[in-house]
Amino acid sequence: MSELTRFWSVEHVEVQGTRKLGLPKRSYRFNLQSGSCFFPPPLVPSIQAITFLAQSPHSNRPLSPAQKPLSFSLPSLPKVPETDPSVCVLDSFCIAIAQLLSDALGLDLEKAYNGVDYGKKGEDFTVALPRFRLPGKVNEVAQKVIDKVRGEYSEPEGIYGTGAGKKVIVEYSSPNIAKSFHVGHLRSTIIGAFLANLYKASDWEVISMNYLGDWGTQFGLIASGYEKYGNQEKLEADAIKHLFEIYVQVNKDAETDPTYVQEYERLNVQFDVYTGESEVSKTSMDEALERLEKIDLVEESNGAKLLNLEQWKLGKAVVRKKDGTSIYLTRDIGGAVERYEKYKFDKMIYVFFKVLELMGYEWAQPKNASLVHVNYGLVGTVVFLNKIIEEAANVMHEQMKTNEEKYNAGDAGPYLQYAHVRVASLDRKNPHHLPLPAPSSLALDLLAAPHTSQQARDIAFLLGTYPDVVKTALKTHEPSGVVTFAFRLAHAISSAWDAVVVKSLGEDEREKAQARLFLYGCARDVLGSALRLLTIRPLERM
Repeated sequence: MSELTRFWSVEHVEVQGTRKLGLPKRSYRFNLQSGSCFFPPPLVPSIQAITFLAQSPHSNRPLSPAQKPLSFSLPSLPKVPETDPSVCVLDSFCIAIAQLLSDALGLDLEKAYNGVDYGKKGEDFTVALPRFRLPGKVNEVAQKVIDKVRGEYSEPEGIYGTGAGKKVIVEYSSPNIAKSFHVGHLRSTIIGAFLANLYKASDWEVISMNYLGDWGTQFGLIASGYEKYGNQEKLEADAIKHLFEIYVQVNKDAETDPTYVQEYERLNVQFDVYTGESEVSKTSMDEALERLEKIDLVEESNGAKLLNLEQWKLGKAVVRKKDGTSIYLTRDIGGAVERYEKYKFDKMIYVFFKVLELMGYEWAQPKNASLVHVNYGLVGTVVFLNKIIEEAANVMHEQMKTNEEKYNAGDAGPYLQYAHVRVASLDRKNPHHLPLPAPSSLALDLLAAPHTSQQARDIAFLLGTYPDVVKTALKTHEPSGVVTFAFRLAHAISSAWDAVVVKSLGEDEREKAQARLFLYGCARDVLGSALRLLTIRPLERM
């Protein structure tokens, strides 16, 4: 474990809300190596929030003679659901703080953990005690915590990820192959690709699936082909012959036209499996319909069969037309069952879940949380994707030409690339300090005060929050948290660029230069990881 995370302290700074106490900050440093905790007497009694600060030993202020150590042994960390210190080092601090709160206040450990927040304005962790709604005055409750200060820490080991041994199917994009790729598919494709990347990063076995709308493909091809090759006179003279000629020609076009592949490539999206409605077997559709009829969810109307979900406020939907042909809903239900039988997934994202639940499949029951729906939003006006990409590229190019300085400082995709390119360039520009020794041999204490400015520590702490950003995104299925993190890291790199320099350090400061290169290298790797989650290829040069 790095020297940067071996010290933390307790500071009490805020009353409930934002009103300041008007008292000086008092620090209670806890050395995670020796297990010593220092309490400067007298303790400040009026506390409504407690802040925990991760500190480097080199930033410790001198202790006064009045400060007396209290020593104790360090037990191992308890287990808290959905945490993993081997993945997110800051989980260690949060769990240790939660254990402290649990011991002092009699709180459930998980409830205490949920009350530990990342701090602001220089503090690393904050606990607002009023949120627990405990009996007694808040300052008395806080005093119990201070009197019970304990710390626990275990060296994180292992690989990054929380889904080892689990399998997820992420089904997304799903265009109709007889039509052009338009903006309606764009949101689904981008969010779906993000989720696939997210689960891969969390060590799940991911199957990215593109479920194509290919039912009635032949008719769709003829219809679209007629627009290109059709001739009214030939159609009237011999309709069958002319339509067959169109069908042959449009199939040749389909074999050689890489439109979809090119569009996905431009979006940096790849799929493991391409399947479609036409591949769902008639047996699966018939069995699905029979199962729905057995549980009295199907009714007849003018010869057609309807699925009645009105008691769940989901309305009615056709599952078989009056001529006996299937509808997309029937095919989707049958396809979902086939997917489970084939892949035995632990989770599948985006299918018709309520129907599968009602059909009685154990794997589709809510308690198993194996089916997840992601709302891709409304389609809106149909605008073709290639036009969107071309227009966006042109607008961005014009912005870059007119105001390069603003472009370099703005919250836009190119700004993230610019930050990545800057940190990626450091190894090329400082080959005399390479190769770097193993992390355990680096003088990482030189990244702390007084050897290096605060900006280095800001980057280091921000990097430590990244696993938690990924974990949160895995819960919410929202990319916004990753986007926000990427911009925060890019801004931190920009702020440190002139303060935490490498190029000006000579051979006599080689250890400091290597420590800084290591820090920037970690920033490059983490920023690159965040960009890849968002399906953005990190650039090495611009």
